[in-house]
Amino acid sequence: HYASTESKEIVVDKFEHRDVHSCYGILMAKSSYEGLIKRKITMNGEEKNVRSFLLSRSFYIGSQKYGTMWIGDSHCKWSHIQKYIPMCTTVSLSGFSFCGFDTPAFFLDPTPEFCTRGYQIGCLFPFFRAHSDRKTKR
Repeated sequence: HYASTESKEIVVDKFEHRDVHSCYGILMAKSSYEGLIKRKITMNGEEKNVRSFLLSRSFYIGSQKYGTMWIGDSHCKWSHIQKYIPMCTTVSLSGFSFCGFDTPAFFLDPTPEFCTRGYQIGCLFPFFRAHSDRKTKR
């Protein structure tokens, strides 16, 4: 809830924006999922539906029906790496069992030790990917 950062004056129809802001996550996931399910590919001369994989960091209650999420862009800071386990545990308890993070982190240059620790933790999560900002050194 964005009570401390969003203005009460932003109103959409009769709803305050801060109360419906996160609905974007499920609406985008649902429409993307439906589009991916409708697409067909031709294999061996036969049209087939293909399984979809939708990854987002914007989500809301029920979004796990349509795809999965990762905890978003983090910095190469020990305070961030300490939050990976509790954050993914929390969203797993909420129904997103396929959770992960950008390993070792998305922003800033990691030290060799930070990189090693990030990969050691990352390999224990269901979703594991080495991913970073293009400006970081890898």
